[in-house]
Amino acid sequence: MVRLPNREKKFTWIAELEPFDSAIYALKSRSIKLNTLNDAKRYKTAVLRENFSHHYLVERGFSESQHLLLIDNLDKIDKLVSTRHDILDFIVLSKKQFAHRAKTEPKLKLLEPVLSLNTAQSPLYFACNINMDPSLVTQLKAAFSKI
Repeated sequence: MVRLPNREKKFTWIAELEPFDSAIYALKSRSIKLNTLNDAKRYKTAVLRENFSHHYLVERGFSESQHLLLIDNLDKIDKLVSTRHDILDFIVLSKKQFAHRAKTEPKLKLLEPVLSLNTAQSPLYFACNINMDPSLVTQLKAAFSKI
């Protein structure tokens, strides 16, 4: 998960895993082009509730009621693309996640990235429950330090 200030005290942070690279995706058939993130405020963007993209956009002035469509899981994104593409314009996903899901969800191939987000400063972390046994935390940290 991405290590955000509002999550800092809710988890025990074990190790940094990899960079996080994300983008705004749109239906190819719509031919929408974005020059800046603010341009996306003229549209409706689907984000996973309480996910990094949700927080990222809210911190940059996106309104949950006006600009965002909050969804609870990735399966709903697939359904929106398939059946309800009339109610949303964009989807925010990590580029790696998109590439992986597009292999098994043919409808995602209807999407294209229209704007890369500046999320490289927010790498993904391995995190555990804050109440996890300290000896397990120590073992996990030791194991990750060997990798």
